[in-house]
Amino acid sequence: MKKALSRRSVIRLVLAWTVLLGALACGGTTCDCVTPLADPIAEDAKMYDAVQARLTPGAFDFIEDNLVNIIAMFMEGGLTFDVPRMDESMEFGWCPICITINMRICENGCTLTAEIVDAVMTPVSPDTLAMDITVNLSGTITLDGTFDCDIPVNVQNKPVHADVRLLIDPDDHLMSFEIAGVSMTLESDDYEITCDWGFLSDIGLGGVIDDVINWILGLLTGTINNLLADQLDSALDGALDSAVCLACNFYTNGCPSGSSCGGDFCEDGNGDCLTNPLGMVGSMDLGELLGDISPGMQAELDLFVAAGQWEVAAVDPLVVNNGVEI
Repeated sequence: MKKALSRRSVIRLVLAWTVLLGALACGGTTCDCVTPLADPIAEDAKMYDAVQARLTPGAFDFIEDNLVNIIAMFMEGGLTFDVPRMDESMEFGWCPICITINMRICENGCTLTAEIVDAVMTPVSPDTLAMDITVNLSGTITLDGTFDCDIPVNVQNKPVHADVRLLIDPDDHLMSFEIAGVSMTLESDDYEITCDWGFLSDIGLGGVIDDVINWILGLLTGTINNLLADQLDSALDGALDSAVCLACNFYTNGCPSGSSCGGDFCEDGNGDCLTNPLGMVGSMDLGELLGDISPGMQAELDLFVAAGQWEVAAVDPLVVNNGVEI
C-alpha cells in the first residue's frame, strides 16, 4: 500500500519541479528570470549530493566529435607562442686552430602559431579526462650573426597530451577543473636549417657546417619544447579562468567574506581564485514564472544548483565506467 504524501512533501515536489522547469527555460545563469544573489547561499542551507548526473560514453563521443570547436571557443585568439631572443656562441674545430660562431637567434623575437586539427578525450578514473591533441605548428625562426638566414617551421600532425583534472574544492565542495601534464615534443628532424654558410662552404669545411647545424638544432629544439609546454599550459589555464574562477561581480555585494578581488576574480588569502559554481545561481521570481497559474503572487526563490559533491574524488570518484558522475 502506497503511503500518501504529506502536504509538505507535495509543496517540496512542486517547488523542485518549478525550479527544474525554470532552469530549463533559462538555460544559464544570466537569463532574464534569474538575477544575481547579493551574497553566497549559507552553508547550512545547501543540500549536497541531492541530484546525480552522468555524462555517458555516448556523450563523450559527441564531445570528441566537437572538441576542436569547443577548445576554439575558449581560445578565440588562437595559440601563438613568442620565442625570445637568444645570444649563443660556440667554438668549432681544434683550438687554437678553431672557429668561433656567434649567433643571435630570434634577434627581434619570433612567433610560432599552433593550429589544433584533432582531439581525442579518454576518461581515466578517478578524476581525469586525458586529452590527446594533434596540432600543426608554423612560423619562422631567424638567425643573425656569423650567418644570417630564416628557418621556416612547418610541423604537421604533432601530438600534444594534456590532462583535464576534475577537482572538488575542499571548502565549498564545488566541482572545478584544471589543465595539467601538458607535453609536446619537437624533434630536430621536424624542421631543416638551410643557410648560406659563407666562408665555411668556400673553404670546404662541410664537417664543421654539420656540427654548427646540429648545435643550432639542439638549441632551438630544447628551447621551443620548453616554451610550447609552458605557454600552452598557461594559454589553456588563462582561457579557462573565466569558467573556473569566481568573478568579483558574481555577487552584487562583491567577493564572499574572507576573500578579496584580485583583478577580475575573487581570491583567498593564498592568492588562489575561488571556485565559480558550474550551474545556475541566482534569485528566481516564482511569481512571474507562475503568473498564468497564480496571477499576482509575489515570491522570490534563491537558487543554487551547481556541480559538486561532499567527498573528494579520491573517496567518491568522478570518473566511473568511462563516464563522469557528479
